[in-house]
Amino acid sequence: MNRGVLRLTVFCTTLLFLIGAVPAQEPEHGHQHDPEQQEERDRDRWMWQLPETVIRTIGVEEGMVVADVGAGYGYFTLRLARAVGREGHVYANDIDHDALAQLENRCANDGVNNVTTILGESSDPLLPPGVDLVLMVNTIHLLEDPVAFLQRISDSLQPQARLVIVQWDAEKMSAELGDLSPGDKILFARETFLATVGDAGFTLDRIETFLPVQSIFIYRRNS
Repeated sequence: MNRGVLRLTVFCTTLLFLIGAVPAQEPEHGHQHDPEQQEERDRDRWMWQLPETVIRTIGVEEGMVVADVGAGYGYFTLRLARAVGREGHVYANDIDHDALAQLENRCANDGVNNVTTILGESSDPLLPPGVDLVLMVNTIHLLEDPVAFLQRISDSLQPQARLVIVQWDAEKMSAELGDLSPGDKILFARETFLATVGDAGFTLDRIETFLPVQSIFIYRRNS
């Protein structure tokens, strides 16, 4: 392992311990918000989430219509808005009204005019039709009925659209943190995740594995 990868691995491990090593309580999906603390978390997260690399890898291009489902305060949303450019558009979905209000303020302050926020429901993201790519980061394990939720997403996708899910990976987490609880081993196991998304009517194209404690799953809707 080279020194750069080693430093990233050590940093990522430390960060996960600092947030309690409980991925189901990620700050971006919480209801308490301190702007200064959020900025600090965003800076730290950049080191292990590698957002720009993720966006390039999943094929976001200028002019696309992209949905950030579970957008929270917009960590990925604003980066996606830059990637799709003036001719593209980003729908930022969440069930947290306060988070979306903060995101709207950030867009206004930064002059971002190609983002529309959508206050969704726990069972339905309420996306409009015609979406080219849906991105879900650290979100799917929080859903009460992920199969039904993903089927609602499917209804909004263009025929050749992609569903991209960035999710905690139990095997990687175990390697970094030691043994997970039995419940977390099941919750974040690839087998559990793949079965859920398959049941919702999606076909796996490929898995990207470069993130330290997560994997990226790229799907297409079954025809």
